Amino acid sequence: MKNLSFFDLQKLNSMTKYPSILTYHELGDKGMLQESLCENKGFDENEEVYIHEKIDGTNGRIIVYNGDYMIGSREDILYAKGDRIINPTLGIVDTLKPFADKLCLDLISKDHMYIIFSEVYGGNVTKASKQYTNSKKWSSRLFDVCVIKPEIIEKVMDMNREKIASWRDNGGQLFIPEYDLKNFANMYEVKRVPFLTVVNGIDVPMSLSKTYEFLSYFENSKAIINSESGKSEGIVVRNKDRSMIRKIRFEDYEKTKKRGGF
Repeated sequence: MKNLSFFDLQKLNSMTKYPSILTYHELGDKGMLQESLCENKGFDENEEVYIHEKIDGTNGRIIVYNGDYMIGSREDILYAKGDRIINPTLGIVDTLKPFADKLCLDLISKDHMYIIFSEVYGGNVTKASKQYTNSKKWSSRLFDVCVIKPEIIEKVMDMNREKIASWRDNGGQLFIPEYDLKNFANMYEVKRVPFLTVVNGIDVPMSLSKTYEFLSYFENSKAIINSESGKSEGIVVRNKDRSMIRKIRFEDYEKTKKRGGF
């Protein structure tokens, strides 16, 4: 039975990265937001838009396949089961390893590849860690699960790295739907990135000023580890099938407003 060491590590790393989330408004010079929406694309008026808190941390992923697993950051694979690769960067491995050990045993009979994406935060990950913890405690929150079928694994591994990146960033990965993600989190008793609300597409503002006003309703973080209160980094908005997903961060709008952008 193949394990993860069978694959080209650089290709595996590229195939299992989380695709970049675009900003809601277009980014211009020096980080200034523009009035135009990114890719000139907004939400359909009547579609449901799910809003989750954006946590200021670092992306962590667990790759599970045939009883084997690896743990990675957003850019690199940091650890492989059995200490085959060890890189303790940013506390990601120590935070996610207990979950990875459990997943590895539960999914051992599956021939699909599972990539579990979490936000690792607290500790000393970012300057904003103090918004979540007053003792540098680490934590993580689940935000997505991707499943790749055996035939797709084989097809992607035959590509060069440039084509793999294009496949990934253009919707090649299959993410499980909201209902299944909720059940997955309940099954493994892990906390998800805080769900805030669901609105109709028409209720998501399109101008910079109205979007900033909308964002202000979600200022207080619901991902506190052991602090009395803290400020969220912002929100992530996405539709039901995840074909439209955007990030809306306080820092971007506050910087733009301060410089007279709106």
